[in-house]
Amino acid sequence: MPSLSMRTAYTAIAISLAGLAGCSQPSATAVLDFGEHDPLSHGMRDFPQSLRDSIHERLHEFGKVRIESMAPKKIRHPKGDVTVITHRYRARVVFLDELDASQRQRIRETFDALQAARQNWPDGFVAHGDATHLRASDQASLVYRKHYRYGIESNPGDYPTHCTVRLNFEPPLTGDSAAFAAAVQHDQIRFEYEPLQQAYEAGRFEFFGQPKSNLFSSSELHYVRLDFGVIGQAIDLGSHGGMAERGSTEKCNNRIAKLGRPFTFNIGWTIDRVRDVALDFAAAG
Repeated sequence: MPSLSMRTAYTAIAISLAGLAGCSQPSATAVLDFGEHDPLSHGMRDFPQSLRDSIHERLHEFGKVRIESMAPKKIRHPKGDVTVITHRYRARVVFLDELDASQRQRIRETFDALQAARQNWPDGFVAHGDATHLRASDQASLVYRKHYRYGIESNPGDYPTHCTVRLNFEPPLTGDSAAFAAAVQHDQIRFEYEPLQQAYEAGRFEFFGQPKSNLFSSSELHYVRLDFGVIGQAIDLGSHGGMAERGSTEKCNNRIAKLGRPFTFNIGWTIDRVRDVALDFAAAG
């Protein structure tokens, strides 16, 4: 998982921000860095409401806050004769109410806890006695399936579109596809992260294609897909894949994010997506 570093700056200079004319000096600011993840889709949409709500929910105990989107920070990477530019996307949270020493400490602890959760969630996984570690994909995928009966395609044209996310195994699981399918069928699956195990047992997701073993064709399993259910229909485009209904990707992301961590570290827009934080407390705050 990407790391989250805490950088806390103390300054005796009064913070002045555009738009604060006539208002009291804010007590603190927090610049939230999303790495190269872009919550604004390159400026093509408004600040995600789910992210705004999440920030308010996590920080509401510290009084009123204002959330401002910021221009991305350009990072130049020289490669031979050319320079590649990537971006680090950021947002600013302004704490408007006065903060005492204990509140400042709790703000630091809030972001420290996020760092610890991102880096240390139990990522172990066991299938038919073989143990490995999980690495979740940073994006959801829409997968549509054609239904067949007696070898004949049924209901041609539209196909149920499944909301999935890929789980990579590091190292790969030993055993063939039949062994993995048997582990699924015989309840020989175990997620070390207990909330994930509970969600699996409650049927909030399953392994895509279970229990059909032919979907796992390698003697080593490098990854599987978790299936979060049908999100809509797709139109078959033959060798070009399928075209899902408008809004399907967003619905899929939202459905996965509702399960919370570890998926919210990479999918959906909440405060869990923050990779780096810079705190700045006013001297007299």
